[in-house]
Amino acid sequence: NYTASIENFKYVNLNVLNLYKKFKFDIGFSDHTLGYEAAMCASAIGSKYFEKHFLWRNSKDYMCVTIAYDTNTNKFLGINTFGIRMRHVIVDLWLTEERDIFYVLAHLADANFDPEFYKTHEAAIVAQFNVENNTNIVLKRTSWKRIFTKA
Repeated sequence: NYTASIENFKYVNLNVLNLYKKFKFDIGFSDHTLGYEAAMCASAIGSKYFEKHFLWRNSKDYMCVTIAYDTNTNKFLGINTFGIRMRHVIVDLWLTEERDIFYVLAHLADANFDPEFYKTHEAAIVAQFNVENNTNIVLKRTSWKRIFTKA
């Protein structure tokens, strides 16, 4: 369910996890659905590792951001963007420092590498995450000091 739409939820096949259990593999679940129902079902089947994917889309400007994180620890695992440029050195720093999803979202503006007169979307991204996950992350302003002292 890479689109995270409710219409595609019927294609989530958790039975494949039972197959992996037969081979004595540690089971992980990469969740692209909204909410936590699929992860709860995967847990009941025996999954030990959970990777959640948050998807923000701006269809008007053909832009999207997908952020992966571990639901057990909230550790940031990676980001994929389309139509938005990111400073790779900042994203690499977050991965190296093992930052959590809340830190990454609060400091998302530091990673934005779009030219200065481009419209920014960090506020909309954080707002959608807050609504979907019942959080209250506050976006911090871009800090050139953070960008250049750490990068």
